[in-house]
Amino acid sequence: MKGISQHLILLLCLVVSGMQAQYIQTFSSYTAQQLVEDVLVNSPCATVSNFSVTSNTDGAPGYAYFTNNSPAFPFADGVLLSTAPAYLSAGPN
Repeated sequence: MKGISQHLILLLCLVVSGMQAQYIQTFSSYTAQQLVEDVLVNSPCATVSNFSVTSNTDGAPGYAYFTNNSPAFPFADGVLLSTAPAYLSAGPN
């Protein structure tokens, strides 16, 4: 049993050492309406309305537009939704 647990620990160390953090840039200056119309829908054929947003307790929005230049991350840009302020999501988190 001791040998199996040592192998599992070694495997876990190898997997964790192979992971890379994804660095993204967030832009909290977009309104919810801009994110929905210009990023999510982005089509002249669709209409959207009735926008409603609830902010975090400190007033910072929990949504933002993000961009990413890392080839390991599958999305180049998009909408970030968070339960914390969205600006805290930038970097290797």
